[in-house]
Amino acid sequence: MNVSRTGKGALLSGVIKKSAAEKAGLLKGDIILEVNGQEVIDHKHLSDIIQNKAVGDKIKLEILRGSNQLELEAVLQQGRAVRQFHTFGKGDKKPSWMREWENKCDEAASKPAKCRTIKVDIVPWLGVEIENFEKTGGIIITKVFEETAAEDMGLKKGDIIETVNRVDLNNIDELIAFIQKQTINRKLKINISRQGKKEKVKGRLGQREKRSVVWEDCNKEELLKKAQNLAQQKQSEKQAALGKTRDLKLQSFDLFPNPTAGNFKLKFDSQRASPIEITIVDITGKTIYREFIQDFIGSYHEEIAIEDNPSGTYILQITQDGQVFNQKIILNRNF
Repeated sequence: MNVSRTGKGALLSGVIKKSAAEKAGLLKGDIILEVNGQEVIDHKHLSDIIQNKAVGDKIKLEILRGSNQLELEAVLQQGRAVRQFHTFGKGDKKPSWMREWENKCDEAASKPAKCRTIKVDIVPWLGVEIENFEKTGGIIITKVFEETAAEDMGLKKGDIIETVNRVDLNNIDELIAFIQKQTINRKLKINISRQGKKEKVKGRLGQREKRSVVWEDCNKEELLKKAQNLAQQKQSEKQAALGKTRDLKLQSFDLFPNPTAGNFKLKFDSQRASPIEITIVDITGKTIYREFIQDFIGSYHEEIAIEDNPSGTYILQITQDGQVFNQKIILNRNF
C-alpha cells in the first residue's frame, strides 16, 4: 500500500493488488488511525510499526473511511512494505495539503539552502535570577548561581538591588541593559536592601558563554560529502559488528532516468533470501524514502517517486545482510 502524510494517521493513496492490505479490505482514501491499539502519528510511524512485525502476524487496524470509523484485521505477508510517497493517477485531484507542500518545495528550491551553526560568545554575567520587586521598587534576587561573581560578592536570595555603581535601577530591564554595556571584570559597587537593612557589596563582573543559532548559506558539496561520510561510518560500524564486507554486489542494477524530475525506475537482482532495505536520504542525512522487504530474493523492478522533495542531490542506499550499495540521485524538478 502507498501512504501519505495527513493531520493524524496515515492516508492510503493506493492499495497494491493481492497484498495484505487488499485482503484486509483497505481502500484508497482510507486513513489508518491505530495499529493494535497504538495510535499512528504519520506515514513514517506506520512504516516503523509494520517493520517491527513478522510475516504471518495478525494486526488490528482502526481506520477512518469518509466519516465512519471501522475496524479491520490484516495478516502480514511477504512483499513490499509501506512506501513513503504519494502517487496520483490522471484526473486525480490533489488534496490542498499536497498543493501547499509542492508550492513550499518550489519556493525552497529557488532559494539558497541554509545551514545552522552555533555561535558562542563570551558575555558579562552577574550570576543571578531576578524579578521586579513591586512593593518598594528595585529588583529582587530569586536565585544566586554557584561559582559566579554574585556569589563571590556575597549577594543572597531575597536581596533587593537598588543601585549599581551609583546608577539607580528600577526594574530588571534596566539592570540587564546596564550589565550588557559593561566590560568583563569591571569593578561593581552594589547597594542592596537585605531584610530591611541597607548594605553594600562589591566585586568584579563575571562572564559566561552565550550560545546562539546562526543560519548561513550552505556549501552543498560539503554537505553531500558529510552525508556520504556519515552514512559510510554508520554502515561500517554495523558491518564491523557483523564481520561483513562493505560493498553489496547487485546484478543488473539500473536507475533511470538520473537526473530525474521526480519519478525513476529502479531495477536490480539479488540471489540472497534475506531482508533488504531500500532508503533514500538527502544531503543532511534525513530519510525521505524507505522500503523494507522481508526475505527478498530475485528481481526488483519498481517505479519510485520523490517529486515531493526539493531539487538537489540524494543518496540511494540498498542494504542486505549488513552490506550496502550506494548510488547518487540528482533530483531536478525544473525539467
